[in-house]
Amino acid sequence: MSAKTPAPLVPGLGPKSSRALAELGIHSLVDLSARDPYEVYRKLKASHPGASLSFLYGLIAAIQGRHWREVQRNDRMAILMRLDAMGLAPKRPGSTRRSYVIEPEPTNAARNCPPPTRCVTIACACATANQPRS
Repeated sequence: MSAKTPAPLVPGLGPKSSRALAELGIHSLVDLSARDPYEVYRKLKASHPGASLSFLYGLIAAIQGRHWREVQRNDRMAILMRLDAMGLAPKRPGSTRRSYVIEPEPTNAARNCPPPTRCVTIACACATANQPRS
């Protein structure tokens, strides 16, 4: 980082991301930590539709003192489920559905579940999913 380039106000976020946060009144890590990162992301998506999921990973990582890739690797499913509940889950390419599509696990066939092509829950939703096998 050169002497002309100031240090980012929120660790891990570059100048463009910092400007987007400044528009929301977030100028430091303290400001960010006082807010729910999902609500910040919702507001960012409203004002900057191109804000990526990586931006949310970066917000969460900055608050938790982690690297954004660690957040992506370890917390992705929980983050996507929360975004889905908020109606903000990213669309699957070519899909008209608003929710993120999670492919069924191969274990569904072992549970005698119907073979869905798309599933929006982590576990199989059929009635036999949690019944003991005879």
